[in-house]
Amino acid sequence: GVRNVDQEALRFAPREFASQLNADSAVLVTEGGSVGDPGSGSNRWLAFLPAESRDRLAKTKGLLDQVLRQRCNWLGRKRPVIFSRANISQVTGFDNRHFLPPYFPITRGEDRIMGEVIRFIYPGSVTLEYPWAVPHLPIPDREWSERDNLHSVTPRFPGNLTNQAVHEAGLRCLSDDLQTRLEFLAASFSNLAGSQDNVLLNHLMDDRHSFRAAQMSGLQEKIRESSDLPEEWRKYLAESYLQIQSSTLGTPAVANLKGSINGYSGSELLQFWRDAWRAFGQSLLAWSEIREAARAITESASK
Repeated sequence: GVRNVDQEALRFAPREFASQLNADSAVLVTEGGSVGDPGSGSNRWLAFLPAESRDRLAKTKGLLDQVLRQRCNWLGRKRPVIFSRANISQVTGFDNRHFLPPYFPITRGEDRIMGEVIRFIYPGSVTLEYPWAVPHLPIPDREWSERDNLHSVTPRFPGNLTNQAVHEAGLRCLSDDLQTRLEFLAASFSNLAGSQDNVLLNHLMDDRHSFRAAQMSGLQEKIRESSDLPEEWRKYLAESYLQIQSSTLGTPAVANLKGSINGYSGSELLQFWRDAWRAFGQSLLAWSEIREAARAITESASK
């Protein structure tokens, strides 16, 4: 439905992503922006806004203090933009003429996992974000808490392990056969589900260190870029950096693991995620048959 997609749609495309594109690269997902509550677990992303948005925020008196309290934002694009991975917005379109995977409906970030799995199965596919947004206005209005404003390393399990499984599978799988890629990904989830406690804890520790290092590096860059911006903004970035720097990672132990699933913790939490990863791998293997069964039911009902 967008007839004016031009080179601007790829302005910020990473070289690795752009090099995979060709005339057959399909738009498998379309999405829009949102107006209102951003739906994020914290507002750490404020420090990493693009230059244009950052400058407007920093140079408007009192605006930074306002956005640190109020959860009302416009998140979107001024033009159609092509991405490598879907984020799944409130209004999302799927081209199910293609073989799209099942959803991973567990805890925060499941939308990102869906986007990563689609990109894994179709490495050359793209997501198109439209230049419009839809309301996301919870009642009553929400505000950020002091905890939401903290730049700290959140020690919750499983962290980035689920996305990491998809990413690493993408690096190792060389075949372009769809069924082979699906089976490869299913095996990756089965492999994750079969990992011993110490292996999972080591991956969790690596994830925390990588996250902290990336946050500190990004904040250092933003601080350098903000030398001519108001003191209020520079103070906000400096405090954010110190919070990350002073975050105590600690050595994860099974007994100390916390999560956001049904109050599970410790070994019970580990077992829950092992079961979830294993079940998702199994659903990937069965997905072809499930889709065919759904097609047969649909066709039968329409007669």
